[in-house]
Amino acid sequence: MSTTTPVSALIPRQPAFAAGAPAVGPGFRLSRLEVLNWGTFHRTIWAFDVDGHSALLTGGVGTGKSTLVDAMTTLLLPASKIAYNKAAGAEVKERNLRSYVLGYHRSERVEATNSTRPVGLRGSSSHSVILGVFTNYTLGIHITLAQVFWVPDANTGQPDRFYVTADEPMSIATHFTDFGTDINDLRQRLRRGKATIHTSYPPYAKALRRGLGIPSDQALDLFHQTVSMKAVGSLDEFVRERMLEPFNAKAEVDKIVAHFNALTASHDEVVRAKAMIAALGPIVEACDSCDGIQREIDTLQSRRDILPVFFAQHRERILRRRDKQLRTRIQELVEHQRRRKAEQQRLREMADTLQRRIDGAGGEKLLRLDVSIENLGRERDQRRQRAATYEGWLEKAGLKPVTDALSFHERSEQITEARTRDAQQDQRAREELDRLAVERHNNTEESGVIRREITSLQNQRSSIPSHLLDLRHSLAAAVGISADELPFAGELMQVRDDEAAWAGAAERVLRGFALSLLVPEAHYTQVSAWVNGRHLGLRLVYYKVPAHTPAVELPQDRDLLLGKLEIRDDSWGRDWLAAQLRSRADYLCAADMDAFTR
Repeated sequence: MSTTTPVSALIPRQPAFAAGAPAVGPGFRLSRLEVLNWGTFHRTIWAFDVDGHSALLTGGVGTGKSTLVDAMTTLLLPASKIAYNKAAGAEVKERNLRSYVLGYHRSERVEATNSTRPVGLRGSSSHSVILGVFTNYTLGIHITLAQVFWVPDANTGQPDRFYVTADEPMSIATHFTDFGTDINDLRQRLRRGKATIHTSYPPYAKALRRGLGIPSDQALDLFHQTVSMKAVGSLDEFVRERMLEPFNAKAEVDKIVAHFNALTASHDEVVRAKAMIAALGPIVEACDSCDGIQREIDTLQSRRDILPVFFAQHRERILRRRDKQLRTRIQELVEHQRRRKAEQQRLREMADTLQRRIDGAGGEKLLRLDVSIENLGRERDQRRQRAATYEGWLEKAGLKPVTDALSFHERSEQITEARTRDAQQDQRAREELDRLAVERHNNTEESGVIRREITSLQNQRSSIPSHLLDLRHSLAAAVGISADELPFAGELMQVRDDEAAWAGAAERVLRGFALSLLVPEAHYTQVSAWVNGRHLGLRLVYYKVPAHTPAVELPQDRDLLLGKLEIRDDSWGRDWLAAQLRSRADYLCAADMDAFTR
């Protein structure tokens, strides 16, 4: 755990509240400055207690006076304005924030590069803290400012930092140590302690100026200029440039003149407006009178427009009252009808009673009993027959007989479940039967198509599908020409007899082109019109063959697919077909995998 060590070079002074001591002036004054791992102040917490009074910090060269001054400067000013070690008269960039955080204290020579590099007291695993407590002794309030630094990479880059402000006194030993190894744990502890965390200088500077009552950045700039000042050449120039706000007299005079001209123009506009108002007064009065008449007209018009609504409302009230009277009369009639029905029912019951009394005096009662006994006997026999039938079905189904109402309900549930299972099985069987019927229908259709295709192949020399041949016959008949004048490309070419082994490969490569219809140029317009004028239901590719085509011969190289093909000499589109094959069948044939690999 770190300990707090006072700076030994601090000259003793009177305590702030000692008897007879001068009172501390108003405003915020430095109460205590603390540093941890700042420059050569390593590991131990160093405290510089001022307690609001003036103090003198002395010591030899290199004892850390400028280090504490730079700590105070870092605490108050942005990084872009700080010139470190300026109080000791050092050159620019002799020290920087990285050197203070890592604790550079000497240099060592690198033999490999014949250069020097600084040696630090600390690495990336430590953190540095600067803390200052400012107190207004008149009001008894405190402001704490602190900054925490750490270096993610000890070899390159500037340190990371965050800023802390609080409205109560804080110390490094209490609030900034013993938090673990993660800097985020320190952030969370400070937030729980009601401190405010800032990630950049602008919000921190705003809180700093608001807390210390600093009206502008000029005061901090003046502090930066005077904190390490050694001599003043001209006091007037120093006060004018450093302490007084800049004032542009010419701009202010121009502003006054422009304001006077604006006031003059405004006065002229007011005078002109008054004259216009005086001239337009009668017109305004006439307009007001006209507006009043128009408002009266609008009022009368609105009243006239409302008259239908008024009468409709009055009629609605009358009809509502009449409806209420009619509903009351209806209720009275309904009640009267109900009483009449009740009286009628009472009279009927009285008549029935009298009839029963009359029947009771004779043998009518015995006759009714005989009829009832006969009916009940027939119902008993029917129920026994149904029970016997039910027991027979239970026995066939392998179920126990019914002995009481509970067993009857159990058998009913079992029968319901069995019916459900049978219905499901019947449904599945019907679905399977439908599926098989569909498959049978599809197989029948496919068999018919295959039979027609076989018959077509037996009746022709080529392997052109029958549906394309039928389409060609229809097309030729519509155009009025012979089907032979519209050949398919596959009918005009074939694999040489001595190259029959390559027939399958050639057919797979050229199948799409072989099924293409060749149309002479003279008939192309009629063919195109017939094809485009109807839905064919299949894919038909056809090409226009010019009447005159330059002579083209197929190569005789048997290693090429072209050399394995031959075209009918009597075909009218031989040269056009040869030219097409030169681009479509220009493949090298490999007889085995070794040839294919080469």
